[in-house]
Order: sequence, then structure tokens, then C-alpha cells
Amino acid sequence: MESSVHSTTDLRRQNTGRVFDLSRLSHHLYKQMNTLCQNDEVILLEKMRTVFNRDFTFHLNHICIALILRGSGEVAIDGSTYRIEKDDMFVIMQQKDATRQKLSDDFEACVLMLSRSYVDRLDIHDRYRFIMSLRENPVVHLDGKTLAALSHGMNMLGETLRETGNLFREQVIYHLIKAYIYSFAYYLLPEVPTRCREEEVCVRFMDLVESNYQAEHSVGFYAGKLNLSPRYVSACVKSQTGQTATDIIGNRLAEDAKKSLLRNDMTVSQIAYKLGFDNPSTFGRFFKSRIGVSPRKWLLQNR
Repeated sequence: MESSVHSTTDLRRQNTGRVFDLSRLSHHLYKQMNTLCQNDEVILLEKMRTVFNRDFTFHLNHICIALILRGSGEVAIDGSTYRIEKDDMFVIMQQKDATRQKLSDDFEACVLMLSRSYVDRLDIHDRYRFIMSLRENPVVHLDGKTLAALSHGMNMLGETLRETGNLFREQVIYHLIKAYIYSFAYYLLPEVPTRCREEEVCVRFMDLVESNYQAEHSVGFYAGKLNLSPRYVSACVKSQTGQTATDIIGNRLAEDAKKSLLRNDMTVSQIAYKLGFDNPSTFGRFFKSRIGVSPRKWLLQNR
């Protein structure tokens, strides 16, 4: 996230664009919106509709855990529409575009936003399986007991974020969030995981790709992170997904490229460098090999 402070005038100006990038809001502006923060890594929006009740798209660089407190509505995440209602938990992974479709007048939610680096530092056991489960089904309806526990957890986190004079504030916040995620993970995955070695490798590979695809395009990089050979990693991914490891990386890059083109706030050259290509020509060849047309032609066809 950028460190500069954006004024409320800047906020209104961005509302008129195609995409509103939440990563451009500093924690200073979040504080102006009665939002609780620990730098840019932990952000608690106690009344989500204050920010999200607008007719435009939000780009999310944080992992968002939303607890729906009142009302109902529909939200589109990267083109897929989800129905959300009171007592639902809605989890949006990072690098996603969220568009409000319909929200009831009484809609209200509490949202915890965590940077990916912060989540990685939490070192959640078996987080790969948890993350993959949420990618498949980001909306979970909670029973009364679980809802009460998670609501209490949000309240405790909010109170701790307010305790700026607490010498152990960061440590308390860290352990509260870790306990919160474990509680939710237990509700979502109550059984002890039993999976084969190939599935474990595939899930870990997919998680690494999500964190590194813009900078690292080779299977060798991910295999090195897993302390495995590229051939073995490729075989595991192929057996579990039906796609090659190279295709998984390429498809993620292509997905990001298309979203960036539609946002219309970057040139093709800027997108190429953002996605880790040496030059725009290499990016153009990659895009055409994946999509079938050049970036500019694809944009003309999809405006």
C-alpha cells in the first residue's frame, strides 16, 4: 500500500473510475473513516457499507474476512456472483476485483483486512488446504455458536486495536488474529486432513504461485521453494488439476493481464513490467499465445 495520505476529495474523485484500488488508501485515511488499523497490515472496518456501498469495482490487495451483521446482497468477485446474507462469513483472497451487485438498505458487515505478508507470518498449520477450500467456496453460513464466537473475536480485536498505549498491543493482536483464523478453519475443516503427497505438493505450489506469479514465471523457482525437482512438481500438478504447472502460472498471469487492461489505468508497457516481463514485446507474444489476440486487440473487443 502507498504511504501517502489521500484526501476525501481524492476518494470522491476515484469513485468515478472503473476500478477503485483499496491498496491506494493509507492507514491514515482508514482512520479518518473510523476504521481501526495496525499500519497497513491489519485493518478492521467495523461498518463495511461505509466503504463498499458504491457502484464501482474494488481491487483488493489484502485478504478480507467479512462477517455479515445485517441485511443481504450480491457481490461479484472476478466475475463470479455470490449471494451473501446475515450470519454469513465471506472471505475474499488478495488480488481480486470485487463489485457490489445488490445490497439491501440495512446491509452492514464487519471486515478484517490482512496483508498477505502478515498472514504468512501467522504460520497457520495446514493453511494451504484452508486457502484452497475458501477459493472454491468463499461464502460460509455460520451456526449460532460459531457466529457468537467469531463476533466476540472481532470485538476483542477491535478493543485491542484501540489500546494504543498497550506495550504488548502488537503481540496481542497477532495471537487474537491467529486464534480467530484457527476457529474459522476448524468450523470449515473439522476433520483431520487425509490427502496424498501429490495433493499436498499441488496445493502448496498453487499457494506459492498466488504469492509470486508476477515476479517468478518458471516452474524451477517454485520447485526450489518446495525442495523438489521441477519434473516431480509438474507431475503432481498435472495429476491433481489436469493442467501443467507452466499453464497454471501462465493462466494466472493472463488473468491478471486482462483485469489490468480493463482497469484502464495502466499502459500495456506498464502492465508488462508489473507482471515481470522483460519488455512489452515479450508480454505481447505471451498474451497472444494464451488469449489468441494481442493485448490492444483484446481490449478493443472487450470494452
